[in-house]
Amino acid sequence: MADVHYDAIIVGAGHNGLVAAFYLARAGRKVLLCERRSFVGGACATEELFDGYRVSSCAYVMWKLEQKVRDDMGLDRRGLTMHLIDPPVFFPYEDGSHAFLHYDMDRTVESIARLNRHDAARFSDWVDLWTRATGLVQPYMLTDPPTLSDVWERAKASGDEAVLERFLTSSLVDLAADHFEDERVRAMMLYVQDIADPHAPGSAWAEVFFQFGAAGGHGYYVVEGGMGSITHYMAEAVTEQGGEIRCDAPVAQVLVENGKATGVRLESGEEMRAHLVVSNADPKRTYRTLFAPDDLPGDLAQRAERLKTGTGYFKFHCVMDEPPDVSGYLNGYDGPPISYIMIAPSLDHYARAGAEMRAGVPCSEPICHLQVPTLYDATLTDRGGHICSIWGLYAPAHLAEGTWDERREEVGEGVIDYVTRFVPNFRSAIREWMFMSPWDIEQRAGITDGAIRHLDVVPSQFLNGRQSYDTPIGNFYLCGGGTHPAGEVTGAPGHNAAHHILRTNA
Repeated sequence: MADVHYDAIIVGAGHNGLVAAFYLARAGRKVLLCERRSFVGGACATEELFDGYRVSSCAYVMWKLEQKVRDDMGLDRRGLTMHLIDPPVFFPYEDGSHAFLHYDMDRTVESIARLNRHDAARFSDWVDLWTRATGLVQPYMLTDPPTLSDVWERAKASGDEAVLERFLTSSLVDLAADHFEDERVRAMMLYVQDIADPHAPGSAWAEVFFQFGAAGGHGYYVVEGGMGSITHYMAEAVTEQGGEIRCDAPVAQVLVENGKATGVRLESGEEMRAHLVVSNADPKRTYRTLFAPDDLPGDLAQRAERLKTGTGYFKFHCVMDEPPDVSGYLNGYDGPPISYIMIAPSLDHYARAGAEMRAGVPCSEPICHLQVPTLYDATLTDRGGHICSIWGLYAPAHLAEGTWDERREEVGEGVIDYVTRFVPNFRSAIREWMFMSPWDIEQRAGITDGAIRHLDVVPSQFLNGRQSYDTPIGNFYLCGGGTHPAGEVTGAPGHNAAHHILRTNA
């Protein structure tokens, strides 16, 4: 056994691992981060996916990073630069109609009125309902996870018991139908995400997590230099506090003695001791790959396998000669460039895509979020043209027929065909492209089933339904997106885990 001894070794230098390392190091702990890849960031990274083009390979829009984390780590003074996407979202429809979601309520109401005047009149009520619902959850982002009883007490104090009951029991379809007549409007108001079924009872509750941005602000941002700039500056903050980061250092096993973690063994064979070990990997990968089977107590391995990671997404990246052209919808539009386009014709499209995914079938008409960062960030390439990335709902992690290696090109071509129905120049302007299935995301970022939030954000895995920072293994903790409050680039799980560790290991 090597003599090197640390207070904490963190497995994985994704953004939550970096955040946890920062707070532990700032508290005077000797910290080592071990990262299997040659660079930090995990799913929050910038990679040269095409020659001369730097792409945010997984996470691609900044909208939820906690301001406290950003301030504590000094990300802005280190050089973090962000550009507000405005207008934030453009919705095209095959009948030639369109809508915008703006940051300004009056402009959004005006846009919705072009689709349905009744629905435009109900928009402010909708915003008020979600403001009340998110107000019950957002205060817990940087705390240990609340119980449902805690949330009920908050609801009682604010007079929102009826709101909470409604969200706990309602489906997204019912909630939207209570406010809006037009299917296009119903779909543009919701994200659906991991629940993958807007008809599911209680689906409104899990949606609460996706309906608010960072504390103290809101908006969608392109990060200059790509999302990897965030984790690059986080790594600077860690090393400034004395933390050590080792890349190309995959951990083969967490060492356990007498039921307690005592260090790690790298794949190189090198062993290092530590008072405690923290995993930033997802819970399934953590327990599947980092421990000898005999070191997992009780039925921990079986319980981990039952965790829900079944909602799969795809990424599609391409280089285009020109940006996606939606001018045919706009009749004299003279506003800023449209860099975020969402193809979501109806809630039935969400339901059908979710059903196809669960059947192991590539989705015939996926929900597509298109984003063109080069309209805001010229640092991503000097080769001309534009980068366009798509976040797609949904794709099965495991296909019912064939493998993703066999079907990747076919499915990618289908995505191009589908998007071209809404964006006429999409296929003709593409120079080169890459389709990333959930399987590809797992291979690249090391996330089980490509579940980018580590565990699906569904009612049973929300708030204190997520994995605890503590584990049944002594001196071993979790700090990734499988813990409260969930995935997305927030920094909250890393922040919360580190503060929990510091409280319980004084």
